[in-house]
Amino acid sequence: RDQLIRELEEARKALDQLSACQTELQKAQERYQTLLESGPDPMAFISREGKIVMVNAQLEVLFGYTREDLIGRNIDTLVPERFRGTHAQQVKEYFLHPRARPMGSGLDIYALKKDGTEFAADVSLSTMRAGEDVFAVAAIRDVTVLKRSEAQFRQNYHMQKVMCSILKSSLEPISLEKQLDRIIEQILSIPWLSLTSMGAIYLVEDEPDVLVMKTQRGFPESQRKICEKVPFGRCLCGQAACSCKVIYAESIDDRHETRTGDMLPHGHYCIPVVYNLRTLGLINVFVKEGHKRIKEEEDFLTAVANTLAGIIVRYRAQMEKEYLQEKLAQAEKLSAIGRL
Repeated sequence: RDQLIRELEEARKALDQLSACQTELQKAQERYQTLLESGPDPMAFISREGKIVMVNAQLEVLFGYTREDLIGRNIDTLVPERFRGTHAQQVKEYFLHPRARPMGSGLDIYALKKDGTEFAADVSLSTMRAGEDVFAVAAIRDVTVLKRSEAQFRQNYHMQKVMCSILKSSLEPISLEKQLDRIIEQILSIPWLSLTSMGAIYLVEDEPDVLVMKTQRGFPESQRKICEKVPFGRCLCGQAACSCKVIYAESIDDRHETRTGDMLPHGHYCIPVVYNLRTLGLINVFVKEGHKRIKEEEDFLTAVANTLAGIIVRYRAQMEKEYLQEKLAQAEKLSAIGRL
């Protein structure tokens, strides 16, 4: 009986200790959950098998799921379907060689919300051990706005670079044809423009209401011949020149009157070069078939056309000035001979 009483007492103490441990564990879990919920980033804990074991409230808000929806599901639930095959392999490789990966790694990552919306994401990774178990801790940020800002910054940089190059070239003692060569090269070299490697610049010269091709890139011989001269009002280029307005086509449609048998599918930006409501020339660049009209592209090409208009007017004024000076010099020379 005494032995039984001692064993009962020891069991009671053990039970009290276990209860105290459970209480401390619960408090620790509550503290940890509080810290997790107070974190600024949406977070998910992923098991070695790729299952979601814990999320915070920020992640629920970002993805539109409740935690009950996510707990126990594969992390691929939050990944666009086209990336799931490679992502599953990346999860396996991560657990084979766990390592920390901070935000700003420069990877192109996309995530999927419950409503099917995709967004650009930045994901930091770290590991957490609980006994023998290892979990990946992913902090996720929606960087759509940041990506858009970065893209806009790159676009502005390339635009400024090209415009500065064009203006610098206009100050050099080179022919107008050489300047046009450089301009079409600069336009087709911009990486964010959805252009093919084909384009041309036309001028209106001695023959009124006719565009004359002065420089081109990528035109097959057959197409170059039939496009060397384009009357106002004919085909896309002529219509743009006649109306003094930008004309866009995402494919070869009925407006594309001039065609060849070997012509590949394409679309166009036809940008008239206008000065004082008069068309001086035209910039014609090719886009891939089906490409949609983009305001930023059109605005940039229009800015180049406006700059080119100023270059043409200044160049022709300079040529006219030199011609008049030469005629004046000849007249003065003849007058001097007459006096002799």
